[in-house]
Amino acid sequence: MNTPGRIIAFYSYKGGTGRTMALANTGCVLAERTRQGRGVLMIDWDLEAPGLHRFFPDAKYQGTGHKGVSEGDVGIVDLFEAAAQLPGSPNRLIEMLERAPIPASPKAPNLHIIVAGRPDGLYAERASRLDWRRIFENTPGAFDVLSNYISQKYDYVLIDSRTGVTDIGGICTALMPEKLVTVFTPNRQSLTGALETARTAVNYRRQAGDPRPLVLYPLPSRVENSELKLKEAWRRGDAAGSIIGYQQEFESLFRECYSLKKCDLNRYFDEAEVQHVAAYSYGEKVAVLEEKSDERLSLSRSYRRFTELLVGDLQPWELGGRFDILISAAPEDSESARQLARKLRDRGIWVWHEDAGLQPGSDWRRAIGDAIKRAKVILFLATPHSIRNPNVIFELGVAEASGIRIVPIIRGVKVDDLPFLIQGLHMHEYRGTPQLASELSKLIAEAQGVS
Repeated sequence: MNTPGRIIAFYSYKGGTGRTMALANTGCVLAERTRQGRGVLMIDWDLEAPGLHRFFPDAKYQGTGHKGVSEGDVGIVDLFEAAAQLPGSPNRLIEMLERAPIPASPKAPNLHIIVAGRPDGLYAERASRLDWRRIFENTPGAFDVLSNYISQKYDYVLIDSRTGVTDIGGICTALMPEKLVTVFTPNRQSLTGALETARTAVNYRRQAGDPRPLVLYPLPSRVENSELKLKEAWRRGDAAGSIIGYQQEFESLFRECYSLKKCDLNRYFDEAEVQHVAAYSYGEKVAVLEEKSDERLSLSRSYRRFTELLVGDLQPWELGGRFDILISAAPEDSESARQLARKLRDRGIWVWHEDAGLQPGSDWRRAIGDAIKRAKVILFLATPHSIRNPNVIFELGVAEASGIRIVPIIRGVKVDDLPFLIQGLHMHEYRGTPQLASELSKLIAEAQGVS
């Protein structure tokens, strides 16, 4: 039997946070990662205001070959109408589930969507008639059937939950997922609602006897980087302005929910943040599909980095400790650094490099200095570009002063051309990313005392 896929829900207390956009981009990133696997399923469970399908207008749906949602498509409302009418008969639900997922976009192979319901003119009436409490009481097995089916068929399942405090929200946040992304904007209404819903969901999971832990992933969204003082105040707090920072709020929540003596989310919130980009306020566009490059200041880079955090092996509060490798490279070598980082992460090595690890508006020197001091090894990509780059030289100086091991990887340069402070170190010739990743894996194992 296949290893069950991961079910992840996206929730926001208020509308306008960019929750559905975050889910759509995360889905596309995961679809890229699972091209050889079972793929990714997105579910639109925001039944009062469905809109996930709007981000994928060019999809060709099964059975019709046309673009757009059709009256023949099966959605969440249709599935649970059947469950309510036929309690205790999961076979009918399974038959409908077989034809519910539809390809989301030709640009994102391996990505499917289950829509909220078929648009037959009676959708709103049918959606409002569903009594979710009664369905759960009379047919609790329906949710198990759905969970088991989708987790066996897909590597990742992303659920778009509706806003506010509702029965549907409870199903999506507390009952179905193993990870809950709480999307919020930096204002008191959005933040307070997200905190309370997250607390309720974790407490419900504890009391329900479900063996799966529910892990929270807060995601500040639509952050305005042109207002750096306000950005810092809303994250870290400002006593003068009577602002309690959201990092402090979530650290307190995590200590309460997960019985942690200490909780440091500084590293997590350094990387988990979606900035406001005015162009994406118009229409429904997926940055991961629209943007051709993954520049550090791009929206697609922010979504890709959050996705790495979301599906990685570390919990948000575990990111504050040391990591294995920091890659020091010039901007011209960023693609090589990204490829190497991906190969190392595939081997279970925790990697940090500037191109993926810094958010727009960050204090560069402070962030780099902090990252270097928490790395076990500094990997220096020595190229004609990097050996003359003052920022890279600064990074090497901080590493040497901090006593962090530096491993130079030579590519297209001579030893005599290298910065003086590393000329006496053992050099590694670049022989391709896969071989280099293998050599570095052994180096990290030795550093950890693993034979």
